[in-house]
Amino acid sequence: SAGAGGAAADPSQAEPFLRFANKYGESLLPFVGTEDTVAFFNFCHGVLQTYEVAALSAASTTRRAAAALEEEGLFEDVQQVLELLAHLLAKDFFDSVSDAVGSPSSPSGEAPPLVDAPGVVFFGLSTVLPLVTPDLLLIPKLCKSFFELVGHMASDHAGRFSSLPPPLISALFSALDFGLAHDNASVSRESL
Repeated sequence: SAGAGGAAADPSQAEPFLRFANKYGESLLPFVGTEDTVAFFNFCHGVLQTYEVAALSAASTTRRAAAALEEEGLFEDVQQVLELLAHLLAKDFFDSVSDAVGSPSSPSGEAPPLVDAPGVVFFGLSTVLPLVTPDLLLIPKLCKSFFELVGHMASDHAGRFSSLPPPLISALFSALDFGLAHDNASVSRESL
């Protein structure tokens, strides 16, 4: 589609959709029913697929110093993805999806389509991993968001990390190595 092609040329075009999804996830997601939750997960997966195209093209150009990244605001896209993924994993929301998905709740009595919530989150995580460099992790807010998300996923879905391809495992290990040596206790703890 034109939107996906445009996002490949300019990663900033994905940001408005990420912001929308992030605000929706933060504000309204805890209050929506099963069908709307499934639709939102599908929307997020589509946004993350579009963002992946932009992220892959940007990955080779974002190997700059954190100061340059911060000035250009390029880290904001990564931060938006991390915040969106955190909203998707919010315990009360996650529990409601796990309990309700697959049970008939539509007016027609049909079961809503299944959604693999951890799969969507891992897809998003694998999308931003190539962008998460030690320089980028020098940005405190992004560093904290990244390690909280990875820590949560490791504690609840550790087995899924084994399915990451070697380049993403390498990027993850590089980030964890940075985290273990970090002077912030919460970052170091989340890196374990």
